[in-house]
Amino acid sequence: MLIRQGVISDFERLNWAWRKDNIPTQKIFKDRILEGKQEFWVVESSEHEELLGEFHIVWNSFDPYEADGLSRAYICAFRIHPEYRGQGLGRKLKDRVLQRVKEAGKTQVTIGVKSDRPEIREMYKKWGFTELIKTKDVDHHNFDSYGNPNFVDNSIELYLKYLIN
Repeated sequence: MLIRQGVISDFERLNWAWRKDNIPTQKIFKDRILEGKQEFWVVESSEHEELLGEFHIVWNSFDPYEADGLSRAYICAFRIHPEYRGQGLGRKLKDRVLQRVKEAGKTQVTIGVKSDRPEIREMYKKWGFTELIKTKDVDHHNFDSYGNPNFVDNSIELYLKYLIN
């Protein structure tokens, strides 16, 4: 197993993680990666050359409460292939992503969770995301076919973690 920074062509290998209606979001993610505003990390199987997971880092968000381009980054789109969950891959990917955020000199990182997902909220709290800083009804990382952020049915809670270097 290898955890590495993702490249644009990896999106094709992550077809299990992206719904077909998320093509506009995928395009904007790719553009932001090319612009240096975002990057992503993947878990790659050394045996099958499959991508088993992904996690994105946003350096500068449309919402400055998430990532301000200075001291705060936002992490999102955390996915582990269903067949490989419970094997510690997500923890290793999360640890590498947080290490990368620190390497970039950031002192804060945020993560969002939909209000109707208490099990995800609890996992993020165990990761140290304990300070609720904002609740919002717009997902700045999920776009419609016109490139506009989508409104959500269940509000998104934005949590903050302070990084110790």
